[in-house]
Amino acid sequence: MATQKIELGTQLDDIKIKGNESHKKYRAKALHIKPYLNHI
Repeated sequence: MATQKIELGTQLDDIKIKGNESHKKYRAKALHIKPYLNHI
């Protein structure tokens, strides 16, 4: 049981890390797109 809990914990951490990375990429894209939106 304990090992399963640890595995679940690491999986959740992986998801959090991936979520943060994709969020940063999304923010970076949004910042790149913003100037173009202002020109329209």
